[in-house]
Amino acid sequence: YRSLHEWMTAIGFPKSRKQFSDFKSNISNTPSAAVSPSTDRVGASTPANALFSDATLTVLSNKNNPIVNVFFRDLYPIAMSALEYNQGATDVEYLTATVDFAYQIYDILSRDLHKIKKKWKVEYEEKINSSLESLWELISSPSNLELFHPFCSSNKTIKWPGENSIDELIYLNGLTYIRKFTNWEEKKGYSLFIGEKNKGQSYVIWDIYKRGESIYLKISVYPYFLRNFPKIASYIPYKLIVTPALQSYLKSVIGGINYYLETKSITPKNYFGEHKWFS
Repeated sequence: YRSLHEWMTAIGFPKSRKQFSDFKSNISNTPSAAVSPSTDRVGASTPANALFSDATLTVLSNKNNPIVNVFFRDLYPIAMSALEYNQGATDVEYLTATVDFAYQIYDILSRDLHKIKKKWKVEYEEKINSSLESLWELISSPSNLELFHPFCSSNKTIKWPGENSIDELIYLNGLTYIRKFTNWEEKKGYSLFIGEKNKGQSYVIWDIYKRGESIYLKISVYPYFLRNFPKIASYIPYKLIVTPALQSYLKSVIGGINYYLETKSITPKNYFGEHKWFS
């Protein structure tokens, strides 16, 4: 409650501009450096991103399984109820309050994984020539794709790290994907949805495991292509087009990881050859 109260106070700064600047510099998770020196002098404009946050609303099934995620961008509080105290309570009563938020935009993302996993899957695995710790440190670092992904032009972090992380992947050909992480297990891997904004989303699992004394990484993709078509109707396109293209892609991605871990150098663009979808 206090955190939300401080957030709303900073947005309106009813007493002085210092309430805004203190929140932006000391409390906000996304502080901004630009500061206007005083009200009578014109300085650099103050970025507003420090006052916004992202949020996720998860809709559960009757068995408490997540089926839909609603992602809210640039969310901020606009109204909050008071706390009601009662001296006559005879048992523990927890204080409750309500808060209203405004936001810029939201995305609705289906998470019916049971249905998704019944469709086609493309996967590739490879031995990692490094330690588990080094592998996890690499793939869990912010903007990590810029280090090893041979088809990545940029990888901007929007929210990081952990479950509900979000980042942006821009490929060499300009195609822009948003990755939204749904599960995150330290040194074990993560899962995510990836795709163009407000378009079809593929489900991807990064799985780290041991085989004997060796470390392996397996990436599994459940593509959104033809997902609503019966398997028998999509069999030929998947076998002839989708599967070979994605396996080549995944082989290059994991190959890039090994290249970076072995050389400590950024993987060159198109190092393993160009890709018809992403180069």
